[in-house]
Amino acid sequence: MKTRHMVLKGISTVMCCLMLLSTTGPLEVEAASKTSTEKTQTTQTTKTASKKTKKKNKTSAKTTAKNSATTKTTAKSSATTKTAAKSAKTKAEKKAQKKARRLAKKQAKAEKKAQEAAAKKPENSHYTVHIGSGTKRLADEYQDYTYAMCKKYGIENYYQVILTQMCVESGYDYTAMSPGNNYGLMQISVPLFPHLQSKLGLTDLHDPHQNIEAGVYIMAEFIHRYGDVQAALVCYHRGESAARKGMRSDSYSARIVSMVSGLEEV
Repeated sequence: MKTRHMVLKGISTVMCCLMLLSTTGPLEVEAASKTSTEKTQTTQTTKTASKKTKKKNKTSAKTTAKNSATTKTTAKSSATTKTAAKSAKTKAEKKAQKKARRLAKKQAKAEKKAQEAAAKKPENSHYTVHIGSGTKRLADEYQDYTYAMCKKYGIENYYQVILTQMCVESGYDYTAMSPGNNYGLMQISVPLFPHLQSKLGLTDLHDPHQNIEAGVYIMAEFIHRYGDVQAALVCYHRGESAARKGMRSDSYSARIVSMVSGLEEV
Protein backbone atom coordinates (compact mmCIF):
# COMPACT_ATOMS: atom_id res chain seq x y z
CA MET A 1 0.00 0.00 0.00
CA LYS A 2 2.80 2.36 0.87
CA THR A 3 4.62 1.73 -2.41
CA ARG A 4 1.40 2.27 -4.37
CA HIS A 5 0.81 5.57 -2.58
CA MET A 6 4.28 6.79 -3.44
CA VAL A 7 3.86 5.83 -7.11
CA LEU A 8 0.59 7.74 -7.26
CA LYS A 9 2.20 10.82 -5.68
CA GLY A 10 5.05 10.72 -8.19
CA ILE A 11 2.60 10.47 -11.12
CA SER A 12 0.68 13.46 -9.75
CA THR A 13 3.84 15.54 -9.53
CA VAL A 14 4.82 14.70 -13.12
CA MET A 15 1.42 15.61 -14.40
CA CYS A 16 1.55 18.99 -12.62
CA CYS A 17 4.85 19.74 -14.23
CA LEU A 18 3.54 18.81 -17.67
CA MET A 19 0.56 21.04 -17.17
CA LEU A 20 2.79 23.95 -16.10
CA LEU A 21 4.95 23.46 -19.18
CA SER A 22 1.92 23.47 -21.36
CA THR A 23 0.59 26.75 -19.95
CA THR A 24 3.90 28.74 -19.72
CA GLY A 25 6.66 29.42 -22.13
CA PRO A 26 10.35 28.56 -21.72
CA LEU A 27 11.29 32.16 -20.88
CA GLU A 28 8.76 32.37 -18.13
CA VAL A 29 10.05 29.12 -16.68
CA GLU A 30 13.62 30.41 -16.88
CA ALA A 31 12.58 33.74 -15.27
CA ALA A 32 10.74 31.95 -12.56
CA SER A 33 13.72 29.72 -12.00
CA LYS A 34 16.04 32.74 -11.95
CA THR A 35 13.76 34.55 -9.55
CA SER A 36 13.66 31.55 -7.30
CA THR A 37 17.44 31.29 -7.42
CA GLU A 38 17.81 35.00 -6.65
CA LYS A 39 15.38 34.68 -3.76
CA THR A 40 17.34 31.72 -2.49
CA GLN A 41 20.62 33.65 -2.79
CA THR A 42 19.08 36.71 -1.15
CA THR A 43 17.77 34.56 1.65
CA GLN A 44 21.17 32.96 2.07
CA THR A 45 22.91 36.39 1.95
CA THR A 46 20.44 37.72 4.53
CA LYS A 47 21.03 34.70 6.71
CA THR A 48 24.79 35.09 6.34
CA ALA A 49 24.58 38.81 7.14
CA SER A 50 22.30 38.04 10.05
CA LYS A 51 24.80 35.46 11.33
CA LYS A 52 27.66 37.94 10.94
CA THR A 53 25.64 40.62 12.70
CA LYS A 54 24.79 38.24 15.54
CA LYS A 55 28.41 37.14 15.76
CA LYS A 56 29.55 40.78 15.74
CA ASN A 57 26.97 41.71 18.35
CA LYS A 58 28.04 38.73 20.43
CA THR A 59 31.71 39.70 20.09
CA SER A 60 30.80 43.31 20.96
CA ALA A 61 28.83 42.11 23.98
CA LYS A 62 31.77 39.99 25.11
CA THR A 63 34.12 42.95 24.66
CA THR A 64 31.74 45.20 26.60
CA ALA A 65 31.44 42.59 29.32
CA LYS A 66 35.22 42.20 29.39
CA ASN A 67 35.70 45.96 29.56
CA SER A 68 33.10 46.16 32.32
CA ALA A 69 34.87 43.39 34.23
CA THR A 70 38.20 45.20 33.75
CA THR A 71 36.64 48.44 35.00
CA LYS A 72 35.24 46.65 38.05
CA THR A 73 38.61 45.02 38.70
CA THR A 74 40.34 48.40 38.38
CA ALA A 75 37.80 50.00 40.73
CA LYS A 76 38.20 47.14 43.18
CA SER A 77 41.98 47.45 42.95
CA SER A 78 41.72 51.22 43.49
CA ALA A 79 39.43 50.67 46.49
CA THR A 80 41.86 48.10 47.87
CA THR A 81 44.74 50.55 47.40
CA LYS A 82 42.80 53.31 49.17
CA THR A 83 41.91 50.95 52.01
CA ALA A 84 45.53 49.89 52.33
CA ALA A 85 46.67 53.53 52.32
CA LYS A 86 44.05 54.42 54.93
CA SER A 87 45.10 51.45 57.05
CA ALA A 88 48.77 52.44 56.75
CA LYS A 89 47.91 56.03 57.73
CA THR A 90 45.89 54.81 60.71
CA LYS A 91 48.77 52.59 61.83
CA ALA A 92 51.23 55.47 61.44
CA GLU A 93 48.96 57.79 63.44
CA LYS A 94 48.52 55.21 66.19
CA LYS A 95 52.27 54.65 66.29
CA ALA A 96 52.88 58.41 66.50
CA GLN A 97 50.27 58.78 69.24
CA LYS A 98 51.79 55.90 71.18
CA LYS A 99 55.23 57.44 70.84
CA ALA A 100 53.89 60.83 71.98
CA ARG A 101 52.20 59.25 75.01
CA ARG A 102 55.38 57.37 75.88
CA LEU A 103 57.43 60.56 75.56
CA ALA A 104 54.93 62.54 77.65
CA LYS A 105 54.98 59.84 80.31
CA LYS A 106 58.78 59.87 80.32
CA GLN A 107 58.85 63.66 80.62
CA ALA A 108 56.27 63.61 83.42
CA LYS A 109 58.33 61.01 85.25
CA ALA A 110 61.49 63.10 84.83
CA GLU A 111 59.69 66.22 86.07
CA LYS A 112 58.30 64.35 89.06
CA LYS A 113 61.75 63.01 89.87
CA ALA A 114 63.22 66.51 89.58
CA GLN A 115 60.50 67.90 91.85
CA GLU A 116 61.11 65.17 94.41
CA ALA A 117 64.83 65.85 94.29
CA ALA A 118 64.18 69.58 94.71
CA ALA A 119 61.85 68.88 97.63
CA LYS A 120 64.48 66.74 99.31
CA LYS A 121 67.25 69.23 98.68
CA PRO A 122 67.46 71.77 101.53
CA GLU A 123 67.21 75.47 100.81
CA ASN A 124 70.31 76.14 102.86
CA SER A 125 73.95 75.36 102.22
CA HIS A 126 76.11 73.31 104.58
CA TYR A 127 79.27 74.76 106.09
CA THR A 128 82.46 73.89 107.90
CA VAL A 129 83.64 76.42 110.47
CA HIS A 130 87.33 77.26 110.88
CA ILE A 131 88.00 77.74 114.58
CA GLY A 132 91.49 78.13 116.04
CA SER A 133 93.87 75.83 114.18
CA GLY A 134 91.17 73.32 113.25
CA THR A 135 87.70 73.03 111.76
CA LYS A 136 84.30 72.05 113.06
CA ARG A 137 81.25 70.89 111.18
CA LEU A 138 77.75 70.50 112.52
CA ALA A 139 75.85 67.44 111.27
CA ASP A 140 73.79 68.26 108.14
CA GLU A 141 70.60 67.31 109.95
CA TYR A 142 71.21 69.97 112.59
CA GLN A 143 72.34 72.53 110.00
CA ASP A 144 69.09 72.02 108.10
CA TYR A 145 67.08 72.32 111.31
CA THR A 146 68.97 75.48 112.30
CA TYR A 147 68.06 77.05 108.94
CA ALA A 148 64.43 75.98 109.36
CA MET A 149 64.30 77.66 112.78
CA CYS A 150 65.95 80.81 111.41
CA LYS A 151 63.30 80.92 108.71
CA LYS A 152 60.54 80.27 111.24
CA TYR A 153 61.57 83.27 113.33
CA GLY A 154 62.44 85.55 110.41
CA ILE A 155 66.24 85.65 110.61
CA GLU A 156 67.22 83.28 107.76
CA ASN A 157 69.66 85.95 106.54
CA TYR A 158 71.60 85.37 109.77
CA TYR A 159 71.79 81.57 109.35
CA GLN A 160 75.61 81.67 108.96
CA VAL A 161 75.96 83.85 112.08
CA ILE A 162 73.92 81.37 114.13
CA LEU A 163 76.00 78.41 112.86
CA THR A 164 79.22 80.23 113.81
CA GLN A 165 77.82 81.32 117.19
CA MET A 166 76.82 77.71 117.93
CA CYS A 167 80.36 76.54 117.17
CA VAL A 168 81.82 79.18 119.54
CA GLU A 169 79.31 78.33 122.27
CA SER A 170 79.64 74.54 122.32
CA GLY A 171 82.02 73.37 119.60
CA TYR A 172 78.92 71.58 118.17
CA ASP A 173 78.75 69.30 121.20
CA TYR A 174 75.08 68.86 122.06
CA THR A 175 76.01 67.33 125.44
CA ALA A 176 78.11 70.34 126.46
CA MET A 177 77.37 71.86 129.89
CA SER A 178 79.17 74.87 131.35
CA PRO A 179 80.03 75.50 135.02
CA GLY A 180 77.32 78.16 134.98
CA ASN A 181 74.63 75.57 134.10
CA ASN A 182 74.29 76.41 130.45
CA TYR A 183 73.24 73.47 128.28
CA GLY A 184 73.61 72.05 124.81
CA LEU A 185 74.58 73.38 121.41
CA MET A 186 73.47 76.95 122.09
CA GLN A 187 74.39 76.85 125.83
CA ILE A 188 70.93 77.83 127.02
CA SER A 189 70.86 79.17 130.60
CA VAL A 190 68.77 77.20 133.05
CA PRO A 191 67.05 80.33 134.48
CA LEU A 192 65.62 81.00 131.01
CA PHE A 193 64.00 77.57 130.78
CA PRO A 194 60.62 78.47 132.38
CA HIS A 195 60.21 81.39 129.96
CA LEU A 196 61.15 79.24 126.97
CA GLN A 197 58.89 76.45 128.18
CA SER A 198 55.99 78.90 128.34
CA LYS A 199 56.70 80.53 124.97
CA LEU A 200 57.83 77.53 122.89
CA GLY A 201 56.53 74.53 124.78
CA LEU A 202 60.06 73.16 125.32
CA THR A 203 60.51 70.22 127.67
CA ASP A 204 64.19 69.26 127.46
CA LEU A 205 67.16 71.58 126.89
CA HIS A 206 69.40 68.54 126.38
CA ASP A 207 67.46 67.68 123.22
CA PRO A 208 69.49 69.12 120.29
CA HIS A 209 66.44 70.26 118.29
CA GLN A 210 64.80 72.00 121.26
CA ASN A 211 68.12 73.58 122.23
CA ILE A 212 68.66 74.94 118.71
CA GLU A 213 65.13 76.38 118.59
CA ALA A 214 65.62 78.06 121.96
CA GLY A 215 68.89 79.70 120.89
CA VAL A 216 67.50 80.87 117.52
CA TYR A 217 64.39 82.25 119.22
CA ILE A 218 66.45 84.30 121.68
CA MET A 219 68.72 85.67 118.94
CA ALA A 220 65.70 86.53 116.77
CA GLU A 221 64.19 88.53 119.65
CA PHE A 222 67.36 90.60 120.05
CA ILE A 223 67.96 91.09 116.29
CA HIS A 224 64.38 92.31 115.75
CA ARG A 225 64.62 94.55 118.81
CA TYR A 226 67.96 96.21 118.11
CA GLY A 227 68.29 95.77 114.35
CA ASP A 228 71.98 94.99 114.73
CA VAL A 229 73.54 91.52 114.83
CA GLN A 230 76.53 92.52 117.03
CA ALA A 231 74.20 94.17 119.57
CA ALA A 232 72.12 90.98 119.55
CA LEU A 233 75.28 88.90 120.17
CA VAL A 234 76.23 91.18 123.08
CA CYS A 235 72.76 90.67 124.60
CA TYR A 236 73.04 86.90 124.14
CA HIS A 237 76.50 86.74 125.73
CA ARG A 238 76.30 89.37 128.47
CA GLY A 239 72.60 89.88 128.98
CA GLU A 240 70.36 92.61 127.63
CA SER A 241 71.42 95.05 130.35
CA ALA A 242 74.77 95.52 128.56
CA ALA A 243 73.01 96.65 125.37
CA ARG A 244 70.76 98.92 127.39
CA LYS A 245 73.83 100.59 128.72
CA GLY A 246 74.98 101.24 125.18
CA MET A 247 77.31 98.33 124.46
CA ARG A 248 76.86 97.36 120.83
CA SER A 249 79.84 95.06 120.40
CA ASP A 250 82.48 93.19 122.31
CA SER A 251 85.22 90.61 121.69
CA TYR A 252 82.62 87.84 121.55
CA SER A 253 80.50 89.51 118.88
CA ALA A 254 83.52 90.69 116.90
CA ARG A 255 85.00 87.18 116.88
CA ILE A 256 81.81 85.59 115.58
CA VAL A 257 81.31 88.18 112.85
CA SER A 258 84.94 87.71 111.79
CA MET A 259 84.61 83.92 111.67
CA VAL A 260 81.52 84.09 109.43
CA SER A 261 83.69 85.30 106.53
CA GLY A 262 85.82 82.15 106.90
CA LEU A 263 82.95 79.64 106.56
CA GLU A 264 83.65 76.95 103.99
CA GLU A 265 80.67 75.71 102.00
CA VAL A 266 80.56 71.94 101.50
